[in-house]
Amino acid sequence: MMEEVWESLQAYYGFLAGRRIVDTADFKSLQETIRKTKEEFLDKMEQYNAIRHNDSLSEKRKEQIRQKLFGDDHCWPHF
Repeated sequence: MMEEVWESLQAYYGFLAGRRIVDTADFKSLQETIRKTKEEFLDKMEQYNAIRHNDSLSEKRKEQIRQKLFGDDHCWPHF
C-alpha cells in the first residue's frame, strides 16, 4: 500500500511540476526524500504492526514503543 501512496504522490506532484505549479527542484527534492526514507519508514511500520497486534503488551508499553519509533508524529488526534 505504501508503494502506491508514494507512486501517487510522485505522479501528482510530477503533474503539478509539469504545469509549473510546483517548482521542478522541489519535485526532485520530494523524489529524493522518498527514496532516502522509504526503507526506514517500512522498517518502522513493520515494527509497529508487530506490537499493535500483540495482546501481551499493555497500552502504556505500546505507546512507549510508538513514541520511540515515530516520536510525536504518531499522535495526530485531528486526523
